Amino acid sequence: MRTKKTKKINSGVLLLSILILASSLLSSCAIYVEAAQEEERQIVEIAPVPDINSLPLMNDRSIHDMEADPASIIYLYLTVMPGAASDYADFTWERINQTINRFGVVNPTIRANALLQQGDENGPVYGMFGYGLVMPNATVSVRGQSSTRYAYQKSYRVLLFDEAEAFRGTRNVALNNHSFDATRIRNKLAWDLLRELPGIVVARTQFVHLFVKDLTAYPPHATFVDYGLFTHVEIMNRAFLRNHGLCPDGHLYKIRHFNFNEYDALRLQTDPYFDHDSFDLIISPRARTNDHQKLLDFLAVINDYSIDIEYILENYIDLESYTTWMAFNLLFGNYDFINQNYFIYSPLNSTRWYFFHWDMDMVFWNPEVLDRLLSPRGLSILWEVVLHRRAFKSDTFLNALIERMDLIMEIVTPEKVEELMALYYPVVAPFFLRPPDNRQYVFSDGTPDKSYFYADWNSFAHRLEIYKEFFLSSLNYPQPFFVGEPEIMEDGRILFSWEAAFHFNNERMFYDFTLANDIFFEDIIVEQNNLIPTMALLDISLPPGNYYFKISVRDTQGNETDAYLRTVDPLDRRNFLFGVSFFEITEDGELIYRP
Repeated sequence: MRTKKTKKINSGVLLLSILILASSLLSSCAIYVEAAQEEERQIVEIAPVPDINSLPLMNDRSIHDMEADPASIIYLYLTVMPGAASDYADFTWERINQTINRFGVVNPTIRANALLQQGDENGPVYGMFGYGLVMPNATVSVRGQSSTRYAYQKSYRVLLFDEAEAFRGTRNVALNNHSFDATRIRNKLAWDLLRELPGIVVARTQFVHLFVKDLTAYPPHATFVDYGLFTHVEIMNRAFLRNHGLCPDGHLYKIRHFNFNEYDALRLQTDPYFDHDSFDLIISPRARTNDHQKLLDFLAVINDYSIDIEYILENYIDLESYTTWMAFNLLFGNYDFINQNYFIYSPLNSTRWYFFHWDMDMVFWNPEVLDRLLSPRGLSILWEVVLHRRAFKSDTFLNALIERMDLIMEIVTPEKVEELMALYYPVVAPFFLRPPDNRQYVFSDGTPDKSYFYADWNSFAHRLEIYKEFFLSSLNYPQPFFVGEPEIMEDGRILFSWEAAFHFNNERMFYDFTLANDIFFEDIIVEQNNLIPTMALLDISLPPGNYYFKISVRDTQGNETDAYLRTVDPLDRRNFLFGVSFFEITEDGELIYRP
């Protein structure tokens, strides 16, 4: 008979045996599973991390869905209220509409408080933006550059307070009047046509009927005044980048008076000589406003002629964006984009820059006017911008530009233009026939002069081929060339020098130089033709007085282009005399050049 002690020992042995056996089995299983996994393991292909410069521009176009109807119109009601002097918002509505700053452009710091509301033709509507508010939710000021000060009707900037509700995702509401456009549709038409094109960023836009009630007047106005037809265009800033799915921490600049030169005023903010106003007059930062190193590096590359333009186009510029921007402006007769009215953008951690359209109320210019203002040919006006001048000498860029033109004309046909304009007409035409929109286009008896309106309206769609031919023909001409400052040599002779002209067809070229006593070159002093060297050395002594000279270049086909000079025509100050400049010989025999 076994004892309890024996049973406990046997139980312990049994338990130990079971544990050893289990451990062995588990070890065997583990070894087997590991071996099986090693036999069955597959090596998957992992895509390399892409270079950010090789990625396409990510642009969320669904944001345009709310303006799916291009002819839709919204009604905005603006109540202008007195503000505090400490906020620089204590100006009257009358004073705001008269203001310009020391640079001759409108001053956005002269503003008043305002309440912005949305409604219908009868007033603000429940459930719409700003309904029920009685206190200001914004400030209002005049917006625009030099042309705005001459306009009878102004354009406005409504800047919503930080604590206020945003209007369609933005706090900066631009209301553009385009009073110098008889049709009032040029800018909106351009934006709506751009929405048809691939690979570019397009601002949202919509017609606006604006009403204003002025509480800064004495006595305050009790009713809203009809201010007519405006266009709301989405302001490009950090919020714009975020709303369109772009990089809100990227670099975004508005071009104001900029030729891609290395201007002395463009400095880092840490530079003791940095001046914000001087910087902003050339190129205005709208996102990442405190870091300009990337911009300065970009300009240094463009102005370094030891760096091949092909390398710059491949590594620093998005060619699709650049050629689309350039092609659209040229095809639609917009020559107000040369050194202003557009944006450049570069995402964070990228070296590549993109071009965004802006302010296109000069599209569909009268071709006859363009031919007069841009003599000799359409391309020549681009030559003053160093980037364009270098890019057009690249076959890569020129071929891509022409291909982009062909693509645009396949998508944006004259029929498409007419289709959009037919949608606009019921909205726009009634405004033109009554005040305040017809104020600049009336006969002496006050009745509307419809000729301005219909002359433009009926010709837009037929101008596309004219603009394209205007550009293509310029490729057969010598391009304009820059002229140096005349100087009196030590031996008394006068030296005129200039750079060599460029010809797309590599034609042989000759220069003609003329010096005269009068601006119309009726009293000629010296004339030298068929010059091959880029200089004219005059062995003459000139008495004190003003003198005029002109320089031009011809190819073997007789195609002639003027030097990059122009002087206002004294008989018609709307026109220019191209290739003409003048200088003065003082009583002391000094030559003073007056380009």
